[in-house]
Parts: sequence; structure tokens; C-alpha cells
Amino acid sequence: MARKFPRLGSTGTYQREAVAVRRVGVGARCACGEDRAEALIAGSNPTTCAACQRAEKGHTTIDQHHFAGKANNPATVPVPVNDHRAVLSVAQSAWPKSTLTNPEGSPLLAGAHVCVVAKTPSST
Repeated sequence: MARKFPRLGSTGTYQREAVAVRRVGVGARCACGEDRAEALIAGSNPTTCAACQRAEKGHTTIDQHHFAGKANNPATVPVPVNDHRAVLSVAQSAWPKSTLTNPEGSPLLAGAHVCVVAKTPSST
């Protein structure tokens, strides 16, 4: 079962970030320099990011990101795991639930990601 994260918005953004920081600890940082709480592995000692953990285990450090949301389009793009966890998945959590899950299979909702992606801070 997928974890449910707080929706973004002024209070949702703060809540999500606070939960992530509480999970890994204030000021936590991986040896590689990664300090985004969403990219760090809770309970790791020493503090480790997802990319370093995977590399240590001989696994890929690239994730396949469903840029339109899995329910809208099966297409994916390869992205570094830390960016996937700390930027892209966080940005998608700002989407209205109906857009992300698209229970009716609406082609309009399926294409709505184009507008949302154009507004994310990382795309400027």
C-alpha cells in the first residue's frame, strides 16, 4: 500500500517537510552531501540518501518517473532517485487527487499534467 502524504498548499507543504525532517532528523546529511529530507533514508546510521544506499547494494540509482501520473499514462522518464523522491514526487503531491488518480479515465485530466509541470519551481 502506498504511503499517503499531506497535500501541498501553504500548510500541506510545511507539514510534509516537517514530517520528512522528523523522520530523518534535523540537519541530517548523507556523506555525499545530500541533505533533502525526502531523499534520506530514515533510521540509517550513518545517515544515507537513497542514491548512496542503492549504489552500495549494487542497484540502479535511477528511477522511472511517471511524469503524467501512473493512472494517466504508463510512460516514464529516467530520473535520479534522490530527485524523484525529493522534487518530482513532492510536486505531484500538489496535484488534485482527481487528476493524479483519474478514476474516470478522462483524457482532459490525463493531459492536465502538462499545465502542472509547467508551473513547478524546478522547471523555471
